[in-house]
Amino acid sequence: MKNQWLTRVLSALLIAILAVTVLPATPARAATINVNTTADENTAVGTLCSLREAIIAANTDAAYNDCSAGAGNDTIVLQSGSTYLLTISGGGTSGDLDITSNITIQASGAGVAIIDPTTPVFNERVFEVSAGGDLTLDTIQVTTASTANTGAAVNNAGTLTIQGNSVISSNATTAGGGGSDGGGIASTGTLTITNTTFTSNSATRNGGAIYINGGTATIASSAFNTQNAVAIDDGAAIYLNAGTLTINSTTFTSNATSNGDGGGIFQNAGTLTIGNTAAVTFTGNTASGDGGAIFTGGGTLTVNNTTFTNSTAANSADNGGAIFHDTGSALTVSNSTFTGNRATN
Repeated sequence: MKNQWLTRVLSALLIAILAVTVLPATPARAATINVNTTADENTAVGTLCSLREAIIAANTDAAYNDCSAGAGNDTIVLQSGSTYLLTISGGGTSGDLDITSNITIQASGAGVAIIDPTTPVFNERVFEVSAGGDLTLDTIQVTTASTANTGAAVNNAGTLTIQGNSVISSNATTAGGGGSDGGGIASTGTLTITNTTFTSNSATRNGGAIYINGGTATIASSAFNTQNAVAIDDGAAIYLNAGTLTINSTTFTSNATSNGDGGGIFQNAGTLTIGNTAAVTFTGNTASGDGGAIFTGGGTLTVNNTTFTNSTAANSADNGGAIFHDTGSALTVSNSTFTGNRATN
């Protein structure tokens, strides 16, 4: 009897385990929302779903005007080769595009879809990613944003991923003071950039292309080209004020500060690691102050497998054609090449 009872118990347990293992997994909730107008509109007009309305539908997991409902981690599809304008300024559902949920905005094909704020009608940043937001831009170009705020293309306090041959170009912060850092992107959250080109972004303070003030940032297989210039201060391409930044397989070419240090990168604090897994190249970057390619004034900088060519600290009183290392930072350089760099002091 005891053996029969034990057999029945074990059989019941085995059946329960098998039942659990064969239950189908609950699929993750997600929706695809197709934008079918390039205009910036926020009204129920029949069948037109704009980028602005699609983001609201994704954030709220509900149908909005003429856009279908979002559902969890949503994908918004824009047509490759089309240009989507932003023209509605103001607060609430107007103005910059607020990201409060998990949203991927992607092009329909191999070519980029373009998001272009219409200035002077729209003088605001393009995307505002909240602390709980998660935005992925895949094969998207954000261009000609102009704002007095930090981060003209994207201000990220949550999670931001840019990938798929995306382009961040010709964006600018336009006013002096604390709100004018990060001509392309400002980030205090988690930032991941791969296969992306930054071209001709500018800030009137720090970080022509990217300003990092905390969190973790990773950049790979990307390019920073052609005078991501800073009109007043430091870091023509990138300014690291706090946090952790890792860069691999990326090029910095012809970036320049017009009145500051760090023609490529300015590190004020934090941890900066360059070339730890794949080669990085700095070519023809210029600082009007110190550090034609890199200025490090605080934190920890590790440089490996990196080439510095023809970078210049331009003015007669300035130092460090390739790297300027201040006593407030820790610097390690290995397996790197320096060719044709020049400091005029």
